[in-house]
Amino acid sequence: MAKYWENLKYHEDTVVKEKLSNDDIKFLKELQKELNTEDNAGTASPRYWVIRQPERIYHVDKDDADYYVFIDEYDRDELTLEDLKDKLENLGDDNLKSVKVKDGVLTFEYFEEWFEKLKKFEINYDNYDIYDREGRDKILELLEFDVSIIYYKEIDVTVDNCMFLTQIDAENHLRANDYHYHEKARTYCMCGWRSPRFERLINILSKTDFDSMLED
Repeated sequence: MAKYWENLKYHEDTVVKEKLSNDDIKFLKELQKELNTEDNAGTASPRYWVIRQPERIYHVDKDDADYYVFIDEYDRDELTLEDLKDKLENLGDDNLKSVKVKDGVLTFEYFEEWFEKLKKFEINYDNYDIYDREGRDKILELLEFDVSIIYYKEIDVTVDNCMFLTQIDAENHLRANDYHYHEKARTYCMCGWRSPRFERLINILSKTDFDSMLED
């Protein structure tokens, strides 16, 4: 059941009111043109724009996971493939051969003395196959005291505290602040469904003749 506040709180309106300046009207006119001509992305009016990006849900069962990552047991940081490569090379294990990272994949060979056979393994963070565990198991065997593995899923979420009236504003925000976001973050169009005041505000912005309001 939805929760409703019993008493909405208001305070005295102390904002000093001003007449719209020509600069204000020109701003509204430019905003109107953007609203009326941008791609609607197949979304009904009133539209607004947000940022969406993947979000990780950690510690899921490996059979339900989409991805995995190795964790440093000392500082709990996520390990890149280059980090894993360095740890393998620092083992000084003569049975370990051909450790390299190329095209987003860590590959290495290990001489299995029991079978008297050189076997190849790989780690690919971007290609998770629940049935291909040999590389992961070998890393855990060789680096058993240094690393652990965490499985996770990614879900698509709307970023909190971000709302834009136009796509270009959302795009410019993302470009200026990309370091705050996931590499796959993107702008996303949504509808202010059954929001009468918002719908009326967008209608006013879309239809008002701002030229008639300009002063010479």
